[in-house]
Amino acid sequence: MLSCRFDAIDVLGKAEIDHEKCTLCRRCIHYCPLSALVVE
Repeated sequence: MLSCRFDAIDVLGKAEIDHEKCTLCRRCIHYCPLSALVVE
């Protein structure tokens, strides 16, 4: 499963990410400036 290792970073430019509802769409992966997504 994919997840973001930086809880405080919103790769979509919003105030915060709701990690419970985040489905990590391809847009999220594409726009992540830190390549923070990792496989769990």
